[in-house]
Amino acid sequence: PALNLVPFAVLFGVFLYMGVSGMNGVQFFDRVALCFIPTKHHPNVSYVQKVRTWRMVLFTFLQAVGLAVLWIVKSIKTIALAFPFFVVLMIPYRFLLKYIFTEEELDMLDGAQAGRNLSGEKDDKEEDMDFYAFAADCPITPTTVAPLHRSLMGLVSSTSIIGFEGGNSE
Repeated sequence: PALNLVPFAVLFGVFLYMGVSGMNGVQFFDRVALCFIPTKHHPNVSYVQKVRTWRMVLFTFLQAVGLAVLWIVKSIKTIALAFPFFVVLMIPYRFLLKYIFTEEELDMLDGAQAGRNLSGEKDDKEEDMDFYAFAADCPITPTTVAPLHRSLMGLVSSTSIIGFEGGNSE
């Protein structure tokens, strides 16, 4: 009832946005994008560091072939009933990849370590200082007027916010 009042263009826009934003972080789409990005701009993740670029592109291509086969089977009405059978055939298809790629390559491309940052470098998100480490670095002076915790002492130093001169009475 209430959904009939919403224009179709709005619904299509919402679902398009949800679909595109859902692709972010999916390794397959990340690897497809890496096919068009120069190697020096690749991120520090396992399938970039431990696998040669052309091998990563080959793996991505083989995955795309499997996806295309499933899409074609789904789209042809006469064989669409066999779609579950083709989904099950993806298991031996994945098993056959062991003859093309090494175990380490498959682990980095499709295993438990796939997509992990193995470089030892921190990501931008990990560079934020730990709250407790930051709080321990804030100085507490004996002339502190207010009995505040160390983590709040950084605020006490800015006298314009608190309104007093931090214990230096003259």
